[in-house]
Amino acid sequence: MASKKGEPQGLLLPVTAAALFPSTTAALGAGPPRGTCPFRQLHRRLFALLALLSLGAVVAVTVFPFPPWGRHSPSDICPFKPPAYTHPYVAVRPRLYNLLSDVITNQSTALLLPTAIRPLRDESDVELYGWRQTPNVFYLLGPYQVAGGAVVLTRAADDPITGAPHFRIDVYQPVLTEREAVFSGELPSPDEVRRRHLVDGVFPVTDLTANLAAANITAALTTVPVATLQRSIGPAVDLARLFTVQQSSAALDAFGLARFVKTKDEITLLEYASRVAGWAHKVIQMLIETAPTLSENDIKAEFARLCSLCGGDIQVYGGIVGAGKHAAVLHYRTGEDVTTAPAPIVAGDLVLIDAAPEYYGYASDLTRTHVRLSAWDARSKEVHGIVARVQRRFIDEHLVEGVDWNEATALFARDFTEELLDAGFLVNGTVSDLLALKMYAFFMPHGLGHPVGVEVHDSTPEAPTAAALAAGSHPALSAHLPPAPSWWLPEMLGGSATASPAATSDSGNGGITARYVVGRGLAVTVEPGLYFISGLLATARANATIAAHIGWNKVDGGRYLELGGVRIEDVVLLDLDGKKRVITR
Repeated sequence: MASKKGEPQGLLLPVTAAALFPSTTAALGAGPPRGTCPFRQLHRRLFALLALLSLGAVVAVTVFPFPPWGRHSPSDICPFKPPAYTHPYVAVRPRLYNLLSDVITNQSTALLLPTAIRPLRDESDVELYGWRQTPNVFYLLGPYQVAGGAVVLTRAADDPITGAPHFRIDVYQPVLTEREAVFSGELPSPDEVRRRHLVDGVFPVTDLTANLAAANITAALTTVPVATLQRSIGPAVDLARLFTVQQSSAALDAFGLARFVKTKDEITLLEYASRVAGWAHKVIQMLIETAPTLSENDIKAEFARLCSLCGGDIQVYGGIVGAGKHAAVLHYRTGEDVTTAPAPIVAGDLVLIDAAPEYYGYASDLTRTHVRLSAWDARSKEVHGIVARVQRRFIDEHLVEGVDWNEATALFARDFTEELLDAGFLVNGTVSDLLALKMYAFFMPHGLGHPVGVEVHDSTPEAPTAAALAAGSHPALSAHLPPAPSWWLPEMLGGSATASPAATSDSGNGGITARYVVGRGLAVTVEPGLYFISGLLATARANATIAAHIGWNKVDGGRYLELGGVRIEDVVLLDLDGKKRVITR
């Protein structure tokens, strides 16, 4: 359309903008009246152009906040407000003291806990990455970040009103050389340690034997091998010259039993770590499904970065990110293979990510499995569906207050075997026949779950008695405290040539069980998986009795070895009110 005489030529944008954004153009004005300065008119129209461009940018960011190029994260701001740190170690001490009072019965015996040293790489002067304080010192003192030395507990006078046992806590710090102080920084002052960790005394480790002798200590116990304690204390202190130090399983069990049931403050930290883990996993899912190029290393690094935004600066273990066949390696060491770790993940591959942060020393644990840049095909959907169904049923129906974990996992084993039989991965037998051979363990050779707390595989004591549980009772837990947790790390398969390798398990349940009753204050993972592991399937194939029950037509014909595997893991909390909650979702 031709312009009228006297109007600037070629500036057609306001006309187009008026057609597209009439309300915006009206608000900016229709332009100057006839006869005004053309430069002023040009200035106003340029202003309108800039305003429209700004509006377009706002619309683009609002409607398309996560472009498929550039940044990978939907946000550089944590969506949660971290809870205040309330020094949970204060609330756990009375319970711990009750339990320890049966081990340390007099004031002439001391319990020595080593603090973690910082080991070097072999043939190197470089520290191993990922130092962390020993869990029992952390449980007792909170985030005490000094390596080396010891923490000493001795009996003090019982509470004069309640009669509750009490212990004195003394911290013995290493003595740094000037060079060590320059390179690593000075140690916290004694006043700072007393204030932050609520201990009675802080001394150089070189004063240890003299102080123990002055306190008339004639015997010493420790929770670790004596050589480990001596290594932490250092060569300048020779405890053997003063008395014999004995490793005490009873003292270790007392800590384990105390840590098994969580207090309100501990639950707060566990819940927050789990919320952060759940959020980070959702962001990672978006990346796996949409990012044009992505490697195992990319995912591991981005997950750690996301957690750090929320204060989860420490990953509780090296994040497991396995794509394709790597998803069938239970504890795959992401990043060690310099060829595959940085390589782009192939579209259609399953990607398993098992990763979680800790918050103020309390760990979460979470696993998800996704498909890279593709829809779920029939194989991956089938395998993921089996795992999701058995996990959901275990949490909803079997994991209830008062149930024996061993009995609950037996129900899980039946459910899982039924699913494998229905899908054709197991054949030629009834569910009872297949359970008797523990056939499901060829597809899930690990434990169903474990407690979480100050360790990702947190402690459950070995065969505690009812009396020990009562002695450690917590006011809010005494009526609900579970008897006798005793779980062990899942065993790998092994056995004779004539029986199922899984059938030789001492657990009686094929490596998925533990012995305790579910009670209030328990935080435990539920992590079923279904994997196609070439070594286990080769073992099964070589045994005629076992091979007869594997659906080889299904496994081989469907090329399931290429799929890798699926694991789904969540943390389930039975809180102090008896309410069951999945805190990672």
